[in-house]
Amino acid sequence: MFLRSLASLRGAATVTALLTTSILAAPAVPASAENDQPDTLAGALAVPPCRVNRWLPGSLRSATDRDWFSFRLTSPSTVLLTLGDLPADHRLTLVNATGRQLAASDNTGTTFEQIHTRLDAGRYFIEVSPGRGEVEPQRGYRLLIRPVPNRVMVLDAHTGQQDRLFTVTGQLLNNTGSWRRYPKVTARFFGAGGGYLGQSTALAEQTYLAPGQRGHFRIVVDAPAGMVRYTLSVRAPRTAPPARPALSLQADEPYPVGGNTRYVGRVASGGTTTGSVHVHVLRYNRIGAFVDYGHEVLARVAPGEPARYELELPTLGYISSVRLAYSLG
Repeated sequence: MFLRSLASLRGAATVTALLTTSILAAPAVPASAENDQPDTLAGALAVPPCRVNRWLPGSLRSATDRDWFSFRLTSPSTVLLTLGDLPADHRLTLVNATGRQLAASDNTGTTFEQIHTRLDAGRYFIEVSPGRGEVEPQRGYRLLIRPVPNRVMVLDAHTGQQDRLFTVTGQLLNNTGSWRRYPKVTARFFGAGGGYLGQSTALAEQTYLAPGQRGHFRIVVDAPAGMVRYTLSVRAPRTAPPARPALSLQADEPYPVGGNTRYVGRVASGGTTTGSVHVHVLRYNRIGAFVDYGHEVLARVAPGEPARYELELPTLGYISSVRLAYSLG
């Protein structure tokens, strides 16, 4: 069973998390009058900006309903906007004070929407609308406005158990303008009185992280007795952009195998022959939190000879989005 630990930011490159028992499967948000937001940009201008770094509830009551939120940045910042726990197909749009669109996310179905962008200081506005005219008035959604610092950081992490061992699984974001090599995540464990109990370090699954790219990691340890909290810190030195082959990934339809889901597809090369290609299948829940991953190493991918990958992960009812990535070496 996976146990969710919502992590609060603390320090220049450290995430602190308390061990909790809330589940990665986020509960649905019921619609209520308190969740209703201004229906127009002018209405959002008339109310104070929203608080950031907290989940904001909302609900759409009809196919013509719109919800508007605003937030303020006191200095140039990168923000990550997440619209999750969707009851129906919704669209996420970011605009400035004049209504000019700056970015949008419009996935099909109830997959979470996300915008990651750099903004100047000022006030900005978010529109939530029915993506394709669909609504479910009895249920709400959640919106998270999150300024993210200019570093390689842990976006989210959760704890769990694996063969009687304690695990910390999470995702990284390279929110810098430079390539990074050998991202390394260290977990430090503490008891109820704040006493230090030990630490463990693991490399991310990706050898390199490009600017704006995400990575993922898993730390597996014998749980120290008496542990009540842990911190995560990241080290990822700058490096020159590496040579990257022209590879493309194509997923086939996954299918059930016993209690697992089998993910299959192909990797094709449009240039030179490439060896040791790592294919990563990344899974997320309804609020965009990273759940788990699987990966397979392909010994060789040659032009005109697509290589097939095939791997299995446990079937989980709260998986909302599956993404593909690859790394080398």
